[in-house]
Amino acid sequence: MQKVIDFIFQKIIDFFLKNNLKLIYRIFFLIFKKITKGPFVINFKEYKFLAYPQKKSLSRWMLKNLKPWDLFQLKLIYKIIGSDKALFVDCGANYGAYAVPISKKFINSDILCFDASKKVLSHLKKNIKLNNIRNVKFYNLGISNQNKFDFFDDSVSNYKNSGEYSFKKRHLSYKVRTVSLDKFLNNINFKTYKKIVFKLDIEGYEFSALLGMKKILNEKNVIVFLELSEMLVKNPLFSYNDFSEFLVKKNLIMLDLNLNVMNLKKTFMKIYLLNKKKTIGDYILVNKFYYNKEIKFINKNENF
Repeated sequence: MQKVIDFIFQKIIDFFLKNNLKLIYRIFFLIFKKITKGPFVINFKEYKFLAYPQKKSLSRWMLKNLKPWDLFQLKLIYKIIGSDKALFVDCGANYGAYAVPISKKFINSDILCFDASKKVLSHLKKNIKLNNIRNVKFYNLGISNQNKFDFFDDSVSNYKNSGEYSFKKRHLSYKVRTVSLDKFLNNINFKTYKKIVFKLDIEGYEFSALLGMKKILNEKNVIVFLELSEMLVKNPLFSYNDFSEFLVKKNLIMLDLNLNVMNLKKTFMKIYLLNKKKTIGDYILVNKFYYNKEIKFINKNENF
């Protein structure tokens, strides 16, 4: 009986996605979300994605809305890469909401995925196989400023959703190796890439990751997408003064997703003042000389 229900819902998904009737589809989602098991294939034409109806699955949002996760950010990355050969490094790759579409659109570029969770990495592998992707490599590793082992917890019962898995000081979790990107990517010839794009969404460890990629940040064409959140400023390894000094030393400036230069102090004040909101948004770090040379000239109205 479960297979029949899932089969019917898959047909409903296919029909409403093909005919772009997303508002009407919401009614069917409300009916089926509690009686289906999945996973279901969402065909976005350029790529496919496996989504799960369970309440705590991060992919459920895509199943509910029938559209890609962080579409604005994805389109911005498309514009940044353009027609160039690029390296995209996805830290906190989860199910591949970024890695899968980017790898399909830029088949001559290289994509590296890192995630400390064995569970979400298994879903990423399924999405790679579903799309017959050959330019993605994935690693069950955490990203930090040093190579070591630490405890990681991906028991979904301890979180609001599967996108919040993180390192915890509890022995009920399991040990995962963390690496610095400078050491792990030491053998990569960055000169072969016109654009080098990093995405850091690692639950408050973004500054630690930056400290572990000091050498990489010497490359002028590195663009870093990162999430600013309450978890970041509450991380014992984070200090606003250290962070701001680090950006100055590396000639980095912070941009919003419209590629406007941000005032660092005012941006972080949002985190400290709006303490009810855990995440204030995604931002971009880029070398200020490279910004003036290339990034600020990107056509933000160009369609992809």
